[in-house]
Order: sequence, then C-alpha cells, then structure tokens
Amino acid sequence: MTVRFTPGTIEYLKYPVSADRGDTAIEPSDYPVYFAFPDPDVAPVEADWQPGDWEADGDTDLARILVGPDGGVVVPDGWHDVWLRIVDAPEHPERRVDRLFIGAPAPLADGPNAPRVGPCSPWTNTSAARACGDCGSADDVLLAQMIDVASYALWACSAQMFPGACEDTVTPLPRHARTVPVTFGFPVSGRRYGSRVGPCGCGTTGCEVGLGVWPVTAILQVKIGGQTLDPAEYQVNDWRWLVRRPDAQGRRRHWPHCPYTDRPTTEAGTFTVTFGHGMAPPPPGVLACQVLACQLALSCDPGSEGDCRLPAKVTQVTRQGVSISMQTLVSFLEKGETGIWQVDLFLGSVNPGRVRAPAQVLTAGDWPDVVHVNTGA
Repeated sequence: MTVRFTPGTIEYLKYPVSADRGDTAIEPSDYPVYFAFPDPDVAPVEADWQPGDWEADGDTDLARILVGPDGGVVVPDGWHDVWLRIVDAPEHPERRVDRLFIGAPAPLADGPNAPRVGPCSPWTNTSAARACGDCGSADDVLLAQMIDVASYALWACSAQMFPGACEDTVTPLPRHARTVPVTFGFPVSGRRYGSRVGPCGCGTTGCEVGLGVWPVTAILQVKIGGQTLDPAEYQVNDWRWLVRRPDAQGRRRHWPHCPYTDRPTTEAGTFTVTFGHGMAPPPPGVLACQVLACQLALSCDPGSEGDCRLPAKVTQVTRQGVSISMQTLVSFLEKGETGIWQVDLFLGSVNPGRVRAPAQVLTAGDWPDVVHVNTGA
C-alpha cells in the first residue's frame, strides 16, 4: 500500500493493531507507540522514532500519528517507509506497515510514453512531401499538420498495422511457463496474450518475458532495482521475447518474479524496460502519405497554386447537356478509396478486406503481460 500526501497536508496516519500473549488477548493501547519514516528499504535508527497515540474505533485499536506542518511530524518530500513500534517489557516489536510519498502529484507522461491513438510518428516529412507530391504554395506549418492527418488516416485505413517508431517503458510481469508449448495471438495483433514454454523450461520464474507488443525493434534500457543492465546480458527473440542470457559460468539468470509497480523506478525491487516497437510504413504507404498530405494542404488553402485532386462535395453538374457526377469524400472513404491512385493502390494492397483493426485471439484467464510506467514519481 502507498499513501500519498501533497506538501502542506496535515493528516493522521492510522493503522489497526491487535496483540496477544499466548492465548490471552492484550490491549495494545496500554503501551506506548512510536512511528518512524526512514528512506525506503532502510531500517530506522533510534533517532528516527516519533511518539504516536491511540484511537479507538469500536473494538479496534488504531495506532496513529499526525503528519504535516503546524503540530504534526514534518516528513521531508520524497518516498519513505512507515515503521511502527510498540514498547513493552521486555519486547518492543517493530514492523514496516506502509509506504508514504510526500510531494506534488506526478504528471502523467506527455512524451513517448503518453497514451495515444494513432501512429507514433509521422509517415513522412515536409521536404519529402514537396519532392514527391503537388503541394502548391502551401506553407510548411500547414503541410506538417496535413502530414499528421494523412498519417493518421492511412494508419487507420490500413488496419493500424504501421504505427511507425514507437517507444514505451513497462514493467514486465513474468509468469510460470505453462506446460503446453503454444503462443496465443497473431503477430499482427500487436499485443500478446497467453504464455509459452521458453528456453528456461517449465515452471521457472522466467528468463524470458513478453513486452506486450510486437514487433520489438530495439531495447533502449533495462533497469532492475534502479541499476541499468549491460546490453550484453540480454537479447530479443522472435521480435517479441526479452531473454536474459546466462552468466559467464553458464548459469541461468532469471528476471525479477514479482517486481514492484508502485515504486519509483530508481528503487530496489523494481524492474522496467524501455524499448522501441512498431512497423514502419512500407514505401507505397510513405508515397501515399506524401501525395495525400499535399492534397489535403491544397484543400485547406483554396488560394494556393496547385491541382487539388480530392473529390469535391458536388454530386452532379449538368452543362450543355453533359452530366458530370462527383462523389463526396465520405462516400469514397466508405468504399476504402480516395480517388488518388497512390493512396488507393497502397490501401488495396495491404488491407483488401478493409478490416478496421488487427485480429486478436483471447482465451479465458489471460491477463496483461506488462504494466505501463506513466509517471515519473
């Protein structure tokens, strides 16, 4: 459990306590109680102990201490363990009962690890788009915006298969390997469900873990207990499995079995992996994005010089007995076509069935393989 206080908070920490001597229950509130707030995973010294008191909650005795300025115990900002001591003769048991964080709430990640919908990176850039497509006189700011729009549209219409270069930081959750050598889920799904018998054998705590996505393209950093591992200690198999290599004597080295997910990544007991993943769009997709972005820029700036090939909203025009029908953009997208051959060629080749998302296979009892690290605290 973790308690979080913002600076300036004045509040009681309360913990239920029961005690007995042999078969006889005793009243813990008859004895002095003390609290200490050392750094995480550090035992308190005598000078750390601060007197607390008792509160009755029905038949339950609550040991408590007021934390905060103006009359409470002032605990420095940062992470601390909460220890409790009850003084009796000859015993004075001490127990770590909680973890306390004092500080401003950590903002959710707004960088590569922030929640996102859409591709992780644009499919092209303004220079490449101008070199390939007819962008007219559209300025770079508008063109960059339309590249983002075109990248999103093509990512969505191509069944979300090409997110580009993504980066995540996660805490893998190793599991005992199952006895059936099967991996559930398709590689195209991006997320793995199920487990398999790996090179460590059955029933181990895991020398390999899945990172929750496919394909893994790069391992940027692996940290255990706040210490960065040498890249020579691990490898990636099948663009999916992070495998810990044996030591110099050939002995198996396993990943942490039950890493903490409620502590800063600099603390003992934590396990995090920062890695790159995702498939880049193929050359026809990049070409389609360049052409589509230019056309979108032209459509946003009718005064710019250039030939806009996106379909207009006119459905039929008659001039001198000749009728011209033009479908709306929405109508084109419902059919999976835009009227721009570079775009239609790409989408027709990678997603002829016009599926909206990759297929997944889910089995009863599956749970996520990783916890995403979203805050810096």
